[in-house]
Amino acid sequence: MSSGTRLWVFASEAAPPEVTQTIHMKKLEKEKKALPALSPRSEPKARRVRQKRSDVTRKKILDAAISCLSEIGYAATTTGEVQKRAKVSRGSLFHQFPSKVALMLAVVDYVYELDVEYYEGTLAGLSGDARSVALIPVAWRAFSGPGGMAVLQVLIGSIGDSELRAELPAAFARLTARGIEDIIRHGGSGGFGSLAEPDPEFLLMRAALRGLALEAAIAPTAASVEQAVELLAEHHRAFLERNRNKKKKKPPAKPLPQRRAS
Repeated sequence: MSSGTRLWVFASEAAPPEVTQTIHMKKLEKEKKALPALSPRSEPKARRVRQKRSDVTRKKILDAAISCLSEIGYAATTTGEVQKRAKVSRGSLFHQFPSKVALMLAVVDYVYELDVEYYEGTLAGLSGDARSVALIPVAWRAFSGPGGMAVLQVLIGSIGDSELRAELPAAFARLTARGIEDIIRHGGSGGFGSLAEPDPEFLLMRAALRGLALEAAIAPTAASVEQAVELLAEHHRAFLERNRNKKKKKPPAKPLPQRRAS
C-alpha cells in the first residue's frame, strides 16, 4: 500500500463523518473522470443496461421481502434480513426503497401484479358467471400462497405501525377498484356492485379468503379449511343465482301515457 493510499485510509477512519464523506466524494469524482466518455449513440444503450440491472435488483429485493414476510412475519422482516436474502448491498436496497414502509407498499403492489398474471393464465377462456364461480378456488390458491401470506403480514403489521397504517388504505382502495374493473372487463360484474363504493360481496369474499389463509397457516393440515373454501364458492354461486332471479322478476317499465292530440 502506498503512503498516499495509507494516508487516505487512516484519514477516512479517524476523520469526522462529514470529512469522510467529502473524501469519498472526491475519490468517486476522480474515478468518474477517469472513465471513458460515452458517445451520444451509446448513451441510450447504457441507460437500458442500467435500467435492466435496476429492475433485476428490484425484483430480487421484492422476492426476498415476500419470502421474509411469509416465513418469519412482519416484525422480523427487517431491511437487513431482506438485504441478506436478496444478496444485494445495503445501498442498492435503499436506492430502490428508502424505508421499510416504502418496501412494504411495493410488496403489496408487486403481489397484486403477480396475482393478475396468475388469474389471467388460469381463468383464460372463461367469462361472466363461469369466471366468477371459478375465481373463488383460484383466488384461494393465491391468498394462501407466499404472496398472499406476505400481504396478510403487511396488514397485520400495519396495526402497530402508524406510518404504514396511514399509507395502506389508499393503496388497497386503488387495488380493490382495479380488481373489480378486471372482473367486469372479463365479461360480467361477477355479482359485484358499483366501483364507487366498496361492494359487500367483494369485501366478504376477500375477507373470508384472508381469514381462511390465516387459519391454514395456524393448522396447515386441517381438511376443514378446504371444505370452508368449497362452502364459500357455493355461497358465491347462490349469490349469483339470486341476482339472476332478481333480474328475471324485475317488472317491465310502464309505458308513458300518450298525449292526446289537441
